[in-house]
Parts: sequence; structure tokens; C-alpha cells
Amino acid sequence: MNEYFYGKSRLYLCCPLHPDFSVHPIYNWSIVYDLRNDVKPLLNLSISELKKEMKKSPKFLRTVRTNKAPVILHSDYGMKVEPYNAIKLSQLKERAEVINNNKQFAERISTALREEAEEKKATSSQEDITPEESIYIKFTSARDNALMPKWHETSWKDKFLLLNKFEDERLVNFGKKIIYQNSAALPESEHKKVKRSIAERILSENKEKWWTVKEFYNECDYHRSKFEDQNDQEKLKFLDELNAYVEGIEKKYQNA
Repeated sequence: MNEYFYGKSRLYLCCPLHPDFSVHPIYNWSIVYDLRNDVKPLLNLSISELKKEMKKSPKFLRTVRTNKAPVILHSDYGMKVEPYNAIKLSQLKERAEVINNNKQFAERISTALREEAEEKKATSSQEDITPEESIYIKFTSARDNALMPKWHETSWKDKFLLLNKFEDERLVNFGKKIIYQNSAALPESEHKKVKRSIAERILSENKEKWWTVKEFYNECDYHRSKFEDQNDQEKLKFLDELNAYVEGIEKKYQNA
């Protein structure tokens, strides 16, 4: 499989699960196994144990979403790149044979995926609400409203101290982010927490409500190809400037 992350092409050498359970039970995506991972430690795990392993990185499952126009190549391409070129061909074939023929393993994977999807659906009403959207669900208290003018008038250092007087945790979090963006007044531990929370959002590889680095690179690659065909040097230069700016942001938050 050829996929793009942060504007770069990456190859994944994969094989399908058993034919009876090779499709996601809810979303109908094809499910494949990444052969960089040894399958033997996973074969006898329970469904709950598999769900824990599925959350770890590197992921041993990948999805082939037909609506994303996936690029599927011959396995020879995958065997020429890291880390697959460091694994014996016989070992890769053995893994593929075990995965493709083990119906019980594929069935437990399918059940784990179904449970994950159902759990996500059950909690989506809470998970899908971003901090920014939450301001429309619940009003701030009269006490917190009275504190706001004083908070805006005080120094950056005192702003952080004043946050302890707010009752609404949303306002505390918003306040920390405002201080983070405008001064160095946050204690180091709080600074790291805010930076990490920003990194988790902008570096997410999932489809989010907000604009992520991954989404930007995908969009940028699309427009670059179009402007190259049109030989539009002005717009290509503008894209390069945008790309450099986002790369700077990515670099800043990569190790948060």
C-alpha cells in the first residue's frame, strides 16, 4: 500500500486477513495486516487484549478505504524499503500465510473492531464536542463573569495566578492557552501540557473537525500538482511559503 503522511509517500507491505473476516464489520473497509509486525504473539490474545494492542504503535492493522482511492502495488515494491527489506522473505511469506489462513484470529480482530466502533459511537456525543464548541452548551457562572474583566487587565504573570479563582474548568484551559500564545509566564509543567495538547490536535492522523498538518500536506500536494501542470510559478511559490511555515509548526510540536 502506498500512503501519504505529512506530504511524504510511505509503503506498507501488507496481507489480507482470512477472507471471511477481511472487511471491517461496521465501516466495510478492507482490513489488512502490516507484515513488519510478528503475528505470533497476537494469535492467542483475547478480544480485550487485542483491543489494547491495536492502540499501540506501530499499528499492525491498516485499512484500505476505497473512497480514498488507495494505491495498491505489487509486493516487490514493499520488500525493497525499510523495515521490510531487513526481514527474510521466507519470514514475510510465513507471516502472510498464517494471517490469511487463521480464521479464528481474523474473527477476534473483527469482533474487536466492532466493539471499538460501537464504543466510539456510544460516547461520540461527548467526545466530538471540542472545547471551543462547549461554550454553546453551558454558560459561565456570574462569579466567573465578574472575574473576567480583572483577568484581562492584570499582568501575564498574575493572569496565571488568577486562574485558580475561576470555577469553570473550560475558562482555566482557555486562559492557559492564551498565556501560552502570548507570554512565557506559564510554569514549565503547564507550558508542556498546553504544548502537548496542541500537538495532539494538529499532528493527528485521523479525520478531524479542525485542520491538521496531515490534511494541509495532502491539500498542498494536490494544488502543487495542479499549478505545476498550469506552470503557475506565482502560486507555486506561495504554496512553498505555506509549506515551509507548516513544516516549522510541525517541527515545533513533533517532540511535545
